[in-house]
Amino acid sequence: MTTYTDDYGFTCNTTRQAHGVSDHITHDSGRRKTVCTSAVLAAFGIDASQYNYSQCQNDIKRLLNKFGWSHASRKSAVGINKRTRWAKMPSVGKVRKMIAKMDDGPDARYYVSVPGHAMLLDAKGKTIVDTAPRRVDRRKVLSISVVRRAS
Repeated sequence: MTTYTDDYGFTCNTTRQAHGVSDHITHDSGRRKTVCTSAVLAAFGIDASQYNYSQCQNDIKRLLNKFGWSHASRKSAVGINKRTRWAKMPSVGKVRKMIAKMDDGPDARYYVSVPGHAMLLDAKGKTIVDTAPRRVDRRKVLSISVVRRAS
């Protein structure tokens, strides 16, 4: 096992540098390994060959836990709850500003889920991983979690 440090200062113990998948993989069961979620997991040193499915938030959280990362929801901090109507959901652009004001520490990374996509932001709200970037990002944020190395 070797230590891998990415461009953002993340240090992960891994057998080799992690890579995501280049195209969606759909299994016979209908479950998928998607490009965006595998890219987010690769940023944490989790290689696509180490898991079968990565199509939903539960898959991501399960894999993060399995490979030594902890996560905590920050939905209430950005104003998302069960009663939040679609029109009132914050956009990625607005959430970036909110993240910059949060006090989760400089090593905090934020897993952000938008409809049909996942991305990873740093503690300043800047993009670490986004396989479908936008110049002006108005996508509605469905969920956000802070991710850190489990202690």
